[in-house]
Amino acid sequence: MCGVPQGSVLGPGLWNIDTTTCCAATYPTGSAWSLHDTLVLSRGESYQAAAETATRGVATVVDRIQQLGLKVALHKSKAMCCHGPRTAPPPGSQITVHTTGGHIGVGSTMKYLGLVLDSRWTFEEHFRRLAPKLDRSGAALKRLLPNLGGPDAPCRRLYAGIIRSQESKTQPKAQGKFGRFLHRIKQERTPGCRYCMDRPEDTVEHTVEVCPAWAEHRHVLVGAIGGGDLSHRALVQAMVRSEEGWRVVASFCEAVMLVKEAADRERVRERSSWCRRRDPDPDFRPP
Repeated sequence: MCGVPQGSVLGPGLWNIDTTTCCAATYPTGSAWSLHDTLVLSRGESYQAAAETATRGVATVVDRIQQLGLKVALHKSKAMCCHGPRTAPPPGSQITVHTTGGHIGVGSTMKYLGLVLDSRWTFEEHFRRLAPKLDRSGAALKRLLPNLGGPDAPCRRLYAGIIRSQESKTQPKAQGKFGRFLHRIKQERTPGCRYCMDRPEDTVEHTVEVCPAWAEHRHVLVGAIGGGDLSHRALVQAMVRSEEGWRVVASFCEAVMLVKEAADRERVRERSSWCRRRDPDPDFRPP
């Protein structure tokens, strides 16, 4: 089951800060929680057993999010049951959220991080929705060919790159700009902070609390929240306490994420440049 925390729209940096609360919770045996779009997983020998575990796991997550002063929009939340032959959930099945008294209907498909999942893991629905989008993009690009000098190699490369880029955006991607995460997905050789001489592990906590690169922003942040406690709970409380607190915390997160996103783009450019030097004229064929 997945859903989006509501109350105020949180940017990626702010959401990274408050997820520690949910990560630290104790979940029922057979369930797990992922910070990406607030995904709750549960399993069981039967649909009823899995649903009961999911109900307790969802209650834990919703309760934790509400403790931060936020709300979960149940009307935007989705639930899906993965099952084998002749073991589908009963028609009209729902997950009950006891902490709010609401219900989430159990369907046969669910869109998560750009990928349309289905209850039998066939991905037929995903490609059924994707194919028309790629066809429309291809047709639009085809009309541009005369303006680009015809279908020569650079044009074909552009054509293929746009289509592949659009297709790849529908694949599940982990969003994160911190060294620990980038190292885990093999985008960085080490998890160390590139702004510190001793290269400590680059995490949200390190960036907010001690990294010298953000000392000036941190000074403003400490002054706004009225103390040196920069824990995720203290920051969220400052945000919901006053408009000024929200503005200062948001400005700090925006400054950090802008620099890290710029560094990420530079890393991608360097990698692309290296690949082009290895193969300056690859044989790109239009799809």
